[in-house]
Amino acid sequence: MTGKALLKTSTIVVLVAIISSLHFGTPESLEHRHSLLREAYYLPLALGAVWFGLKGALITTLSIALFYLPFTISRWDALSHVDLERLLATALLGAVGVAIGVLSDRVRRQEQERRTQIVALTGAVAHEVNTPLFSALAAAQLLKEDLPPQSPLREDADGIERNLHCIRDLVRTLTRIEDVILREYASGDKIVDIEASCRKQPIHSGRTRHDTRS
Repeated sequence: MTGKALLKTSTIVVLVAIISSLHFGTPESLEHRHSLLREAYYLPLALGAVWFGLKGALITTLSIALFYLPFTISRWDALSHVDLERLLATALLGAVGVAIGVLSDRVRRQEQERRTQIVALTGAVAHEVNTPLFSALAAAQLLKEDLPPQSPLREDADGIERNLHCIRDLVRTLTRIEDVILREYASGDKIVDIEASCRKQPIHSGRTRHDTRS
């Protein structure tokens, strides 16, 4: 379990424990306070569902039930209307948690599918650009070799080769994109912020995995 996951789990456990302790510490006659505390369980339940999906919702619901069960048993009154209210509140809590968990998992799957499509698209673009790009680079290098050292065209050839290398570096950057993050552009338009959309890893020298297929 990562540090963030551990912190989130600890937060949920602490919230459930605090709310349950308040239940036990509140006199039975103050039923309105117990109703408010039951509603407070929705906070850790929602956090568990949003952070960990359906699995988190089910585990959090079970934890709440285990914490709340001793309170319910200790105050059981032969299935009175108060007992029924507590049971229904617990069932509703679980149903809401499952619904949030299912929606959370669905959003995660859609996000993962979107990112997979983005990676596939940038990989295809890089592959298609690399094929003519390396041909152009090879032609520019051959042109430089054929030109005399003092030829005025060597400066133009150097400029062509430099620009082609810039395009190659841009293609390598595109292969690192895993999300789409926009930034403001002229006239209020928005464009993709390429650097912000990339994986946080350096560009290695040499050919990329898309270069090798060209």
